[in-house]
Amino acid sequence: MKLKTHNIKYNSSVSKQPNSFEKINWQKTLKIYYFYNQILNSRKLIILNILFLNKFLREYFFNYTKHRLRHFNSFEHNLSKKKIFGYFSKYSQEHIKHIFFKKEVNIFYEFGSGASTVLIAQELYEQHKSKKIKGKLYTFDQSKIWLDQLKKNFPTHLLKYVKFQVSTLEYTEKKNIRFLRYANINYHNNIDAVYIDGPSVALIKNFIKTKTAVNGNLYDLLKMKIAKYIFTDKRFYHFYALNKYTKNYDVNIHQYFRSIQYFLKK
Repeated sequence: MKLKTHNIKYNSSVSKQPNSFEKINWQKTLKIYYFYNQILNSRKLIILNILFLNKFLREYFFNYTKHRLRHFNSFEHNLSKKKIFGYFSKYSQEHIKHIFFKKEVNIFYEFGSGASTVLIAQELYEQHKSKKIKGKLYTFDQSKIWLDQLKKNFPTHLLKYVKFQVSTLEYTEKKNIRFLRYANINYHNNIDAVYIDGPSVALIKNFIKTKTAVNGNLYDLLKMKIAKYIFTDKRFYHFYALNKYTKNYDVNIHQYFRSIQYFLKK
């Protein structure tokens, strides 16, 4: 199905500045950052990386393999084969399951809907069944066509755990960074988890096709201090773009989950 694109008036001063944040190849920069800072510059960090590798093998690799073998015909496996829910990420799947293993979730926000929406709703269902805690997912997307298709094919027993919301996009600039946010959102005051996986720049007409359009809702949440835990799907440039706004959060890049994680400081 061809999705409707959105037309945002685009008149950016950022692109005219040669040293702008947008001009930097952040994926290449990230690789250089890891190579020089974590390997060459410190023998201590080499040891830490070895310890991290051991933890990775113990906590993730074996458990993940065991999970895949045990649940070959599981809900997640069947979902991954269905193209109607969009791109399916095994890393996001394991990350979402890890969140619910670690904490109880009452309010979950998701920016950008798709297969992850079904995965989160399934975890809320399992939590409700095992712990008697009925959480709610609030998922925001810019495309009504996509959300209608998602709801049409959504597992019926999971619908009561999700509130689908179509939101117009708002474009702003701040200190050489482009921000795209889902507009007019009345945030809850105590959000347990937030997943940043949108908005999709590919669905915007007349917009420079760049991988460095920062989610403006993440900026809002970091300033407002109302989300306990926030994580991204890759989007490593957020780590650099929003570094100065994270004084209220502990931040790290999770190498296995391929994610930036923000933990609200107590």
